[in-house]
Amino acid sequence: MTALMRDHTRRRFHHQWERAIGGILRAARGKDAPAGFLEAARARYALYRWSANEADREAALALAGRAAKLGSTEAPALVRAMRREAGEDRPAAPLRARRAHPPARHGAQLQRSSRTRRPR
Repeated sequence: MTALMRDHTRRRFHHQWERAIGGILRAARGKDAPAGFLEAARARYALYRWSANEADREAALALAGRAAKLGSTEAPALVRAMRREAGEDRPAAPLRARRAHPPARHGAQLQRSSRTRRPR
């Protein structure tokens, strides 16, 4: 992975990142699994920042979630940082207070006024 990060020509190509991340995931076995999945999530997020492809970001979140399930203590912080950078951690906008009486519909006002203007 470090060789890919140092090589500017290889870093441009998505398949090079995929190969490096695949190698990290193949090595993530046993007690090294949480650290391996966390490292793969970091690499996938670095790829997302390079490519701006949302699928890479979603895969990074999934890998970090799996690392957290396997027992990584740093994975939840990585997930929060990724979501904060994307603006997903902002609280929802407060709802506007409803009025006591909804405003009358324009069509209803026209119907009332047209009834009073009809000749009898």
